[in-house]
Parts: sequence; structure tokens; C-alpha cells
Amino acid sequence: MEEVERRLSRQYGEVEDRTEIFLFTFPGPFRREMGEDLKKRILCFVDLMPIEKFPEVKTFTNDLEWEYREHLPERSRRIINLDPGYLTLSKVLLASTKNHPHHVYLRDGVYGELLLRYHRGSLRNLPWTYADYRSHLVHTFFTQVREHYHEQLRSRFSHRREG
Repeated sequence: MEEVERRLSRQYGEVEDRTEIFLFTFPGPFRREMGEDLKKRILCFVDLMPIEKFPEVKTFTNDLEWEYREHLPERSRRIINLDPGYLTLSKVLLASTKNHPHHVYLRDGVYGELLLRYHRGSLRNLPWTYADYRSHLVHTFFTQVREHYHEQLRSRFSHRREG
């Protein structure tokens, strides 16, 4: 996990904040593909990135997943899963290569998946929000990241409120 974080930092800059490492105990395809005792961490980077670059980030993380694949004689399997996302004041999105009804096509085979929305002072789950993103730890983390992002926007655009 530390090596992958270093690689992501070289590509996208310094990590500003991260969740603690927590167990991914939810059933589903990841456990079937990657095995038991899965761990997860969410990272937030210091540098703001234009949303237009989102598909490029997904392509980079897919390539990184491929590089770290375990190639067995009977099959190849992922040993890491990287889900880049972005946060705005109103929502949290993940990048996906799957075309589901609630995904919006961006470009280059990459879709934006609305995962959480900010409504009436807190993050709200959607019917398709993944179980791990429904957790208190994740909501608390994204709420703190959102507050910091809001401060960044206020300071960056404070000149527009003057006069």
C-alpha cells in the first residue's frame, strides 16, 4: 500500500490527508477476485486538479492495477484496486469503466459515477452507494475534505466578494 501511495504521489503530488487503513469486510466481487482480509485506504491530494483530467487519472490507475497484477498459470488477478474520484461541494464521484444507468460517459471509455451527494448539511447515500462508502469513517473523511476544499475556494476567489 505504501509503495502504491508513493507512485500516486509522484504522479499527482503530495497527499494531503488519508483515512486510516480499514478492513474491507463487504461481500461482493472484490473478495471473490482478490481474496479475504482486504484492506482499504482513501487518499486526498493537496493539488486541485481540473475535472477534465479525470479520465486520464482513471487510465493511469488502471495501468497501475495491471502492473501490480498477480499472474498465475490458471488466471491473472488483481492484488490492488484503485478507484480515483473527485469531490465537489455538492457530490463525490468515482471513475468507472462500467456503463451503468447511473453513470455518465466522460470520454476514453471512462464514466463518472455519482456516489454520494451533499444535501442539507451532510453527505447522503444513494441507492447504489457501495457499502464501504456508506460508513461513518468515509462520510467523516469526505466531510472534512469538503470543508477544507470549501476554504480553498473561498480564499482563491475572495477577490470576487470584495467591493
